Amino acid sequence: MDEILDILESLKLFYKNFGIFLVRLLAGFLLLIIGWVIADSIRKIALKIFKLLRIDNIAEKVGIEDFLLLGGVQYTTVTLLARTVYWFIMVSVILATLNVLGLQSTTDIFNKLVFYIPTFIAAMLILIFGIFLAKFVQAALTTYLNTIGMSNGGVLGALAKYMVIIFIGFIALEQLSIGGSILVSAFQIAFGAVCFGFALAFGMGGKEWAAKFLDSIFKKDSK
Repeated sequence: MDEILDILESLKLFYKNFGIFLVRLLAGFLLLIIGWVIADSIRKIALKIFKLLRIDNIAEKVGIEDFLLLGGVQYTTVTLLARTVYWFIMVSVILATLNVLGLQSTTDIFNKLVFYIPTFIAAMLILIFGIFLAKFVQAALTTYLNTIGMSNGGVLGALAKYMVIIFIGFIALEQLSIGGSILVSAFQIAFGAVCFGFALAFGMGGKEWAAKFLDSIFKKDSK
């Protein structure tokens, strides 16, 4: 008799917990659907606002559109921004859904991923800035080397560009806590050595150009 009562009590507890789970599952599903509708609506509104502000034109002038195409991103800048807004909202909805389902351990892991997003965005911004800086360094260095009549100016300019990109890449990795400061310091030493070599090359290659320039000035003064 006691065994039957124990079995009945276990079944009662099982159905009670199962009923609570079904209620939570239904509530989580409804919350996810409602959150998705709200997030998608806000995405469409944000897209219209970004277009009214002509952010796409600004991004095209700055060169962000070309950068996205080079990276294989099929979205425009305004579309990417709108989708970023969408996913920020959806992340909050997913967190709320996990809490409703009582999945605390999963929520903690997801929270860590969410808190990592700003760090990832900062690293991407550093990388984008580094690419623009590298292109500027390449153009400036190539122009200078061609001006002083130094051969292989384009090759050295391209080498300088990739050195800057690698250096900025290590900084971005440090921002993501990947690689550590030791790796960055090691590259800084190597980068400094290369820059010193470039400085010597400029000095050696620019001597003749500087001599001609000063000679032309002295000739003008003598006349």
